Amino acid sequence: MSSPCLTLENVSKTYMSNRDGRLVTALADVTFSVNAGEYLCLLGRSGCGKSTLLSVISGLTELDAGTIRNNGELVCGPNRHRMLMFQQDALFPWLDVLGNVMYGLQFVERMSRDEMQKKAEAYLDLVGLSNVHHFHINQLSGGMRQRVALARALAPDPNILLMDEPFSALDAMTREQLYADMQRIWKETQKTVIMVTHNAREAACLGTRIILMSAGRVIDDQPISLPHPRTMNDTGIGQTASLISQRLQQKENVESIQ
Repeated sequence: MSSPCLTLENVSKTYMSNRDGRLVTALADVTFSVNAGEYLCLLGRSGCGKSTLLSVISGLTELDAGTIRNNGELVCGPNRHRMLMFQQDALFPWLDVLGNVMYGLQFVERMSRDEMQKKAEAYLDLVGLSNVHHFHINQLSGGMRQRVALARALAPDPNILLMDEPFSALDAMTREQLYADMQRIWKETQKTVIMVTHNAREAACLGTRIILMSAGRVIDDQPISLPHPRTMNDTGIGQTASLISQRLQQKENVESIQ
């Protein structure tokens, strides 16, 4: 781990509820930093502000207050240095696999089409899709589609990869394989990863650090020192996930009393 590549200071965001017009606090005075090379997991129940936080880090959602800096530069909007991978793959059905990965490379300066193709092919090889470059998206399984989405997010060479519950819609066996692949890719690319999840075992399996959230606030910050690679069946993963879940409940109880 090295110096912080991302810093958040007193980040806040509110929005108007579509149901009753009330003002809802999505984020409240969120402050933390992320070191280069970390695999940070944002963990909490649905509606706690995790996805909103990921969206403001990406630059897709504007802040109401506070600042976010990526390598010292103020985050004022989206760019290729912070690439977001969604829960649903969001691939373009009119493009083949290679075309989907090449799409994001159009925004990289001074890159010829041949260079874009070679780079896209390299990232498809990295995620284990070397034989499906010209498949149509509707020919792929859910797990393969997420691999394409991962290759597309990595191809522009961002310094931070943002992942919003990327494995939640997949079956258990596919998730297990992708957990292994994701750890290998993280090690090989040395990217900083920030991933949203509501699954404590998933966070313990992948993360080097877990930030717990509740009601738009950071309520705890836990390093995970278990060695990689990890599997969901490791004894240490189950124990760590149980402790993290207990910690989340305890902190939520304290918050509710206050």
